[in-house]
Amino acid sequence: MAKQTVAEQFVDILVRAGVRRLYGVVGDSLNPVVDAIRHALVTAGPSAPERPSWTRWRR
Repeated sequence: MAKQTVAEQFVDILVRAGVRRLYGVVGDSLNPVVDAIRHALVTAGPSAPERPSWTRWRR
């Protein structure tokens, strides 16, 4: 299993905590977090019951 980045760990914690919305200004410093959110969406799949609503924009 590959090691997780800090951004991926951050997104995992947010999902487990039940976060449904994430606000912020996307830019250079947040690009790894945005990539981790996209990756979480792809790995969660459209039928995952714990899929956060803030991943819907990727559909």
